[in-house]
This record gives sequence, C-alpha cells and structure tokens, in this order.
Amino acid sequence: MRNIYTISRTLCVVIIILLSSCEKFLDLKPINIPVGPTYWQTENDANSAVLGSYLKLRECLEFGGGLKYFTYGDFPTHIYSNESEWGLHEFEGNYQYSGNGAISDWSPFYKVILAANMAIKNIANMPVSAFGGQEILKNSYIGEALFVRAYTYFYMVRIWGTVPMLLEPVEDASEAIYDQTLSTESEILTQCVIDLKLADNYLSWGATAGKKAIRANRASVNALLAHIYMWQTRANLTNIDNQRFADAINCIELIESNSGASLVDGNNLPTIWKGESSESLFEFPFKLADKEGFSKNAGFADRFLGYPYNTDRERRPIFRFSNSFLTLYKEPARDLRVQKLYENFTDQSNCFTTKYNQIQYTNADKTDWETEGTVVVFRLADMYLLKAEALIKKENPDLGAARIYLNYIRKRAGLDDYAGVDANLYEEIADERARELFLEGHRLYDWVRTGFYVSKSDGVYSLDRYQREGYLFPVNFSLLINNQYVKQTPYWADKMNL
Repeated sequence: MRNIYTISRTLCVVIIILLSSCEKFLDLKPINIPVGPTYWQTENDANSAVLGSYLKLRECLEFGGGLKYFTYGDFPTHIYSNESEWGLHEFEGNYQYSGNGAISDWSPFYKVILAANMAIKNIANMPVSAFGGQEILKNSYIGEALFVRAYTYFYMVRIWGTVPMLLEPVEDASEAIYDQTLSTESEILTQCVIDLKLADNYLSWGATAGKKAIRANRASVNALLAHIYMWQTRANLTNIDNQRFADAINCIELIESNSGASLVDGNNLPTIWKGESSESLFEFPFKLADKEGFSKNAGFADRFLGYPYNTDRERRPIFRFSNSFLTLYKEPARDLRVQKLYENFTDQSNCFTTKYNQIQYTNADKTDWETEGTVVVFRLADMYLLKAEALIKKENPDLGAARIYLNYIRKRAGLDDYAGVDANLYEEIADERARELFLEGHRLYDWVRTGFYVSKSDGVYSLDRYQREGYLFPVNFSLLINNQYVKQTPYWADKMNL
C-alpha cells in the first residue's frame, strides 16, 4: 500500500518524533530519536519509543481540527450535528464525504502501527541489563506497545472491516512492499487477542510509570479485550460464538476485582473529564499546564460549549444535540447527568454539554481562550453496562445480575432501580449506554453490536444497509489506486466513483 510505505520511506533511517507539545506527557525533553544501531541501548530509549507510539495514536485520532474520534464513533448516530450542517448529508447518515477526504484514509493509523512494531521488536532484543536487570520492567514496555497496536487495529476494523495487517517494523526503504494484502477482520482480531493476552502477562494492575489510566496496564488491556469479545458477537454476524460473552464477562470481573477502580460520586461527575479519576481505565489527557491544550476554536473542548463558556456564540453551541438523543433522558429533573453535564437542557437549540468545559480565558473580556480536557476511552461505567449486556446474551442469561449492573449506573445518576419488564431490559441497557457514555466514541459501535442500528436511527438506516455493513466508512480513493488488493467497503462499492 503506497501510502503506508510513503511513511516508511520518510522514516527510512526510522525516526520517532517526540513533539514538544507533549513534553510533560512524555516525561522527556522533546528530542528526535534516530532508531538505528546506536539506539535501543537504554531503558530511556525504550520508554521514549513506547511514548512515541501513544503520541502517534493521539495525533491520528485528531482531537483538534478534524475531530476524527468523535466523527467515527458518535457523529453517524445523529447525536449531534455541526450547526452549519444541520439536516444535511452527514447528519442523515449518507457519509457523502469526498473520496479523497482525510476521514476515509487509514494511512495515518499505520504511523502508530509502525511505531508500535518497532518498539515491540527492538525492546525484545534489548538485554535485560539495560533495564537494571529487571525483566519485568523490560516486558512492561513491550506490553504497552502491544496494547497500542491492538487498540489501533481494533479501531481500524470497526471503521473499515478489513485492512492490511503489518506485524513487523519496516526499518529500511528496500523492505517496502507497495501491494500489501488485506487481512480479514477475524485474522486481525485474533492477533489483537494474542497481543493483549501477552500484554496482560507483561503489565501490572497498578498505574504504569505512575500515570493512572494514561499508560496501559492490565485494567486497560482487559477493557479492550472485553470490547473485542463483544464486537465479535454483534447482531448482524451469521455465526456467534457464545464463549465470547463469557470471555468478556471474565475480563470485566478481573477489572472489578483487581483494578481498584470505583464509580465517581454522581455529584462529582464532571471530575471524570478532568482526568485520572477513580473510574477511568484508559484516557487521553490534554493539559494546558503540560503544553498539550488547544488554542481558541482549535480543539474538541470548545466545540461542544455554548455561551457563556464560548463567548463567540450567542448561546447556541457549535455542535447541536438532536432531539431524539435528548429525549432518551426520561427524568431530566432528577438525572444527575443532566444536572451536572448539560446547560439549557430543555431548550434544544441552545442545549450543550459541559463534559468538556475546561476553558481558560487569555484576555480580560474573555474573547480569546485556550482549552484542555480529557477524552476517556474506557471507564468503569462502560464496563458495568457492557457486562449487563453480556449477562443477558450469554448462553445461560442472568437477567437478575444484568439488572444489578444497570442499576449501579442508575443509582449513581440519582435514579431509582429499573422497574421495567425483562423483555425490555436489553434495550434499556443500550439506552443507558447512550445516556451515560455520550460523546465518548461508543455510540455507533453500540448500535452495530446490539442490533439497534436500524431501530434507533429514526429511519435513517435500513436493514439492508446493516446487513451489508453500511456502518463502515468508505475507503479513500488514493488507497484504492495505490494497492491492487484494496477494495471499497461493500456498501459503498457502487456509491463512490473514482
């Protein structure tokens, strides 16, 4: 694939660039590290390489500019729309993006993969003496890189279904092979599970390098495993292995027993998005103090804010929530999520979330500012609701236990236990995920996994589209041109022309 290997040629001596904007996150002074025969000598080299893979992942998901993380996981479910696009093509689910648009290009993800592959291979070849004789320390760095690789491939699979799977670093331009075959989803996810099981052996339950939830540990590994197992049980698959439900439940129970994570009190919900909360299992922080924040209108935080936080707006936020989403909150006057995480909830045109409200004004009249925030990837509330879902769908359903886990989230939100009938319990759990995890990148994948992709879309998506995997994004034209093995995703094959 030419785009992937353009990257490798750019890195033909191969360089991992640790940008100055992430100096504090990396705990290193910003430097360029040549990865060659003089490198891979010390623990600091290994640490820098692993942190470089995290950095590349954060860059790839674009929390400023294109906001890919939210565009992939939330936007297609018409939870919100950019005000200028209210009622237009993307909001209606047609995905009529340009065939050359960045959102359809998987090349940036391979920068992450190449960085992780280099770390996995080269750290494995380093002597234990480079880590003070501590093999467990050496292995922990490998475990983190394995997690990054697995997360990246899982993320790509949910967007495009099949992608090239590269497991070896490209350390010289002569190794570049332009036509890279595609691997099936099954092959990729099987490798992800292998990687994560090894990472689970290599990592501990404690905060890796003292960075709670920011660097991978066994809690984040098992959270990712649980999501992979549940993705392998999605409702439009012909054959579902019921063991996957049990596997997911086991991963979540390990988190419950060993991670020390606990739900944040309902009155303190906003603290989750300030970072490193008791609930968080893996997250991406963007701190102004660490030179990781965003200038005015350049990042995700102020896109979701209206007046008076965002003083450029006349109350209305840049991103407006859909009425179909807001009506999921059945008891807004009591629901602490509504009270603590929204402004102007009863006025749809002006309603916005304060989930990402970390804003600092840089002049006296508040016309200029910087923003920061924390994007929580996995947290305990997610695990509880995922477990409730699995308890219903497993071979011997346990509806009583499913209710218990659903009610953990309802009670935290200040609501009574769910009193509905068993027949509606599964859908109620899906709706609770929407209420609890909004704008955390889960909603599209929840719809697809649970089978509510059609019924929850207010007529936007059809059963035919679901069965043809029309939730996948189209593949960028440049990828089709430069790799003979790449094909357009099935639903889009007759809808986008070169």
